Parts: sequence; C-alpha cells; structure tokens
Amino acid sequence: MKKTIFYLVIFLLFVSIGSNVLIYIKLKTENHTTQLKPVKSPKQFSFIATFSKEDKHKYSNFLKEGDSNELKGFTPTQTLLIYFDMVQKDNINGIYNLTYKDDRLPTKDNFNYAYTSSDGPYNNSKIDLLIYRYYNKTEETFENDNKASATIGISTGTFTTSTIYSFKKNADVWQIELSHLFKVNGISFDAIYTDKDITKIVYGKNGNFKELTDPENINNWVNNVRKIKFIRDENQEDREVLLLFDDGCSVKAYHNNKEIGDFKHLKLKDEYYKSNTEFDEQVKTLCK
Repeated sequence: MKKTIFYLVIFLLFVSIGSNVLIYIKLKTENHTTQLKPVKSPKQFSFIATFSKEDKHKYSNFLKEGDSNELKGFTPTQTLLIYFDMVQKDNINGIYNLTYKDDRLPTKDNFNYAYTSSDGPYNNSKIDLLIYRYYNKTEETFENDNKASATIGISTGTFTTSTIYSFKKNADVWQIELSHLFKVNGISFDAIYTDKDITKIVYGKNGNFKELTDPENINNWVNNVRKIKFIRDENQEDREVLLLFDDGCSVKAYHNNKEIGDFKHLKLKDEYYKSNTEFDEQVKTLCK
C-alpha cells in the first residue's frame, strides 16, 4: 500500500511541475532516504496537437487579431479543443472572442472579472482542464445547421467521465456557449468602473447642473456604491428620457469629457442594468 501511494505521489508531482524540467524527488522513511535519478518530463501536451498546419495557422491569427472569422470551417470539436487550449494559457480575452454572445453573457469590459471571480466558471474550467488533459473520446451531435454539441471524455480502467458543451453558429463560425455558467448574482460597481474611470460627475435638474470634479469627493461618493451589485438587463434598447426620481434629477458620469454612465437610467459603460433601489438612494444624495 505504501509503495502504491509513493508512486502515486511521484506521478502527481511529475504532472503538476510541468514540462522541460528535471525532477529530483527524495523519499525519507524512518530508516533510510531514497533519491531518484533525474527524469526529464515528456514533451508538453497541447490540445491542438492534432490540428493541421493550416488550422494551426488560422488559430494563431485568431489569437493575434481576435477575429473569429479566422475559425470559419472549424468543427464544434475543434472549437472545444481551442477553448481548452486557451483555458490552459489563461487567455481570457481569447475565450471571450470564442464565446457565443447572448443577453446573459457579461460584456467584454466585464467578462474578465466575471469569468475569474469566485462565482465565475474559471475554477471549474481549470478542473476540467486537468481531467481532460488525458481525453480519449470526442463526439459531435448536430441539432440543426446552427446548433450543435461536442462531447469530450476520458475512459481508463473503471473510470469514465465526459462533459457535453453546447455550440451555436454565428456568421458561419461555431462558438461555445458559456453564459449559463455565470451566476446571476450581479457584478459590483467597482468591477464595472476602475478607480480612475470616473473623472467627473454632472448632476442637477431643471437646467441647473453642477459638476463634481475633485477626485477625493468623487471617491467618497463611489465608496458608498463600490460593492453594490447590478444585474444586466436583457432589454438593451435605448431608454426614453423619463423623470424617474427627484423631479427629473439627472446624474451622469464622465471620463474626461466622454459620458460613461447615466445613473438615472442605470446605464453603466454602455450597458443597461436592472433597477437597483440601493443604488438609486445613493444617486439621490447628489440631487439634494
């Protein structure tokens, strides 16, 4: 039993350290110390190793340009392997470009934060990466011309597991569906706006407007809303000008002279979010 555990520990250490290194392992027991000879790890694994030279070139262009048109002609299975390759490389921007966009998916500005947050799919994707590093099964199923699924699995001895990923075609390119992996508990204000995003807040009503430009005063107000969370509204159509509270008080945020937020309509960085009473109360304090 001890011998089995010993070899298992060596194997796990060997895999976790990575490629192109020499490994020295010492096992100390009560009576003696055993030193193993250095072992060179095998060639680094790649999820795209089976791609043709032409497909690898297209994928390389996709990584450089972020243009999904480079992936025209790729199958759902190839797209899945590309996804795992980018998970392995922590290429979050690439994952966003590979993902099918719907109303539930975080915006490009918020995707990195949402994907890597404790509630996002990052941690689970890393676990899947470790499992399917040794995959030996893939399978595709097409529901119609624009919707498909790809299964990746591993079977070794009595252990078998697989995961099904969904895909939709957008402009003749298969894109992976990930929006269902994001919990709808919202995104915080400080994830939408960085500390230096807001350089000016303009507020007022009835044609009488004031400007908040002092960084300290802006930060004092932002600190009151920093951890408030917002849920993206499925309806992203432009809102009509409505007098929502405080006799039509308008509150807008700017970066230099560019508008980056309409707090009355809950439009934050060009995205509309659902009504938030806690945030509205803080906005009203500027209109008193």
